[in-house]
Amino acid sequence: MLIYTKMGLLPFSRNTLKISAIATLALGASYICPTLPSAWVDLFVRSAIVTAIFAILTLAWNISDELRQMFQKAMAMLRRQQ
Repeated sequence: MLIYTKMGLLPFSRNTLKISAIATLALGASYICPTLPSAWVDLFVRSAIVTAIFAILTLAWNISDELRQMFQKAMAMLRRQQ
């Protein structure tokens, strides 16, 4: 609110709410996962799950233009290699 009144800028948008929802969902998924016996394996599995949820939903909801462009470039490179 202070930024808006002093500078006339809104630092948040609808995408901020979407990212917050995605982060909450990813965190919830991490808590739901059972604890694995090895700390390193547990760390890897939980990180992979959080990253996958965050990336897939961010791409699906078109939140970040930069991420969408990076994904499209990566897919184009993979198609060229085949």
